[in-house]
Amino acid sequence: MSHTEYVLGSAPRELERLILQAEIIRPITERLLRHAGLKPGMRVLDLGCGVGDVSLLAAGMVGPSGSVVGIDQSPEAIALAESRARDKGLKQIDFCLGAAQEFSSAKPFDVAIGRYVLLYQSEPTNFIRAARQNLCPGGIVAFHELSGHRICHSLPLAPTFQRVAELLQFAFHNFGPSGDASGRLSEHFLKADLSFPSMFAEVPIGGGGGFPVVCLVG
Repeated sequence: MSHTEYVLGSAPRELERLILQAEIIRPITERLLRHAGLKPGMRVLDLGCGVGDVSLLAAGMVGPSGSVVGIDQSPEAIALAESRARDKGLKQIDFCLGAAQEFSSAKPFDVAIGRYVLLYQSEPTNFIRAARQNLCPGGIVAFHELSGHRICHSLPLAPTFQRVAELLQFAFHNFGPSGDASGRLSEHFLKADLSFPSMFAEVPIGGGGGFPVVCLVG
């Protein structure tokens, strides 16, 4: 099965950016996982785990009686994810190097999760279908995706912020094969022979020099 490389690469600065980004959106992802029904003892597959933030979050929710497997194509990201898990003493996490679409396990999972991964897939439906194949009967598929098909706005108007927002939207449309994946999530789920997904949308709001978004784009 074909897979898509992460367009932003795996340089140390990008891995640091991913960690900062994860702190900003952590509350949203946590609400998604709780809404999906994550609970102690579950076995979780994190697709495109990057530096491990979603895996770490899930591990805390499933506890020592559960387990998490994170998979990513970047050796640098996997190495950092493993180091972070060791530092936190989370022995219920394993990280694997490889393409999420090609991963298979003899032991099925209760939940397959992914954050900001569908927009990088040329065929999101096939990616979702591959995730489903690793689940036990009645398993859960949950994705946290970025709404890259709309431009963020600032009030009052901040020209620099607006320019960054425009460049991000340009990047999603030109370098992310499926920058509109979040807006078409129900379509992709139905085409993957899943039921209509339960969805919600949130937007981080804040300002000032200490706001993490400012640090992220500054």
